[in-house]
Amino acid sequence: MVTTWDEVRHSLRASLGAMFDIWVAPVRLHQVTFDTPSRPRVQLVAPHDRVRDWIKHSYQSALEAAWCEALRVEAIDLKIWVIGEAFDTTSTDAVEPVAQPAADEGVIALRPPAALTKSSRGRSSRNIDEAQYSTAARSMPAWQQPAPQARLFPDPVAPPPSASGAMGSASVSDSVLPSDKVFENFVVGACNEFAHAAARSVADDIATIRHNPLFIYGGTGLGKTHLMVAVGHHRLISAPQTRILYVTGEQFTNELIDSLRFKRMTEFRQKYRHNTDLLLMDDIQFISGKERTQEELFHTFEWLRERGRQIIFTSDVAPREIHGFARRLRTRCESGMLADVQQPDQETLIAILHDKAEACGRQIPPDVANYVAARVRGSIREIEGVVHRLDALCTLYGQVPTLAFVRAHLGNVLPDGPPKPEISDIIREVANTYSVQISELLGRRKVRNLVRPRHVAMYLVRKHNGASFPVIGKHFHRDHTTVQHGYRKIEADLMTDMELRQTVHSIERTIGC
Repeated sequence: MVTTWDEVRHSLRASLGAMFDIWVAPVRLHQVTFDTPSRPRVQLVAPHDRVRDWIKHSYQSALEAAWCEALRVEAIDLKIWVIGEAFDTTSTDAVEPVAQPAADEGVIALRPPAALTKSSRGRSSRNIDEAQYSTAARSMPAWQQPAPQARLFPDPVAPPPSASGAMGSASVSDSVLPSDKVFENFVVGACNEFAHAAARSVADDIATIRHNPLFIYGGTGLGKTHLMVAVGHHRLISAPQTRILYVTGEQFTNELIDSLRFKRMTEFRQKYRHNTDLLLMDDIQFISGKERTQEELFHTFEWLRERGRQIIFTSDVAPREIHGFARRLRTRCESGMLADVQQPDQETLIAILHDKAEACGRQIPPDVANYVAARVRGSIREIEGVVHRLDALCTLYGQVPTLAFVRAHLGNVLPDGPPKPEISDIIREVANTYSVQISELLGRRKVRNLVRPRHVAMYLVRKHNGASFPVIGKHFHRDHTTVQHGYRKIEADLMTDMELRQTVHSIERTIGC
């Protein structure tokens, strides 16, 4: 039977899209009362205060509108509690308890199961045998799943005594998280809003694993590693006993080679499986084409996921764009949460610039911030380098960072603008991406597998080269109206077609735009 709550969820899923799964899906209905028929009281329960606060900030109006439509009323009184908070009637500072109304008061009530109370949640901390964990984790409610109990960081694989430190490159510091990469230092903009929301969701979901693996991809220097490491820091605050392993794809490969060489695979698997609750692997594209490394990562991936342990990968490109990536690994990565980080726009670059400058104790005037943001190539690392250089110059000369000062001392670092890509370079990269011949792309045939690449090439030439429609038409042997149609078609499709947007961004990164 479809309930009113089901109707509300269906409406919100349609309007919020992917954000529904991240923020609204974990919320449960507790009670709906009609004490005041014209203004019913709806009470929801969130798994923790982070979800509640974010819903109040971003989605409360959408929730209220959906409930008003479903109940056919003008307004509702919406309350969002947190598990343990709304039902803890024994605490002296507890919020007002939810009363059980009489049967004739017109109430729709969902009583929480016993597992929602603090006492029952305490019983869930009993030890579960490792061999039974996979079955238990799937059958138990999310709030009953046992928290990991062990020390902070696992030790790296140690070489045998006779190996003379051949594996000494894997030190304890390999798992130490960079202290500056936390959520509080991450500047959120339209380019990274979804990836940030996905990372926050994974960081908050300690008792239940909903997005596994989380795969963050995007160009270099855009904040992928920052988000991944921030999840680790947040987990350590929420659950200090979480064992976190932070490595790169190259480190994983090198440790595997050394473990095979010195016959220490038992220790290797102990480190990456038994001693790890949260695996953070940076630059997974490094293992492309390495069959033995991919095989070991696949079995490690399966072992961790079956036991409810979170995995986060970062890569320069989406899984399907990693050449030489095993299909079984690719499909498993795509089965989780894919979150792309795009190049920041002008406003986000300025915000990042001010944030980095404040970290150095330096104030940047607005005209200087606009000047710098307009000349960097979208890389956050490049902005960070400019800020550090500017801070050093201001300290050396004892001056404030004025626009004249920046032009005089950073002219070689900040050119007037990035060079425009050549039309031929754009056409060649589009042809390579879509696996078609350049002659076919510029030819007269109008088949489906050529029309879309041709329109993409026209769009990118217009956007990044700035050529006029007639000039573009000469290159493609078309009149300018055909080029206009192709440009506007791609511009419109980019608003709704996620796959097309990923392909275009991949081409733009390749041509340096």
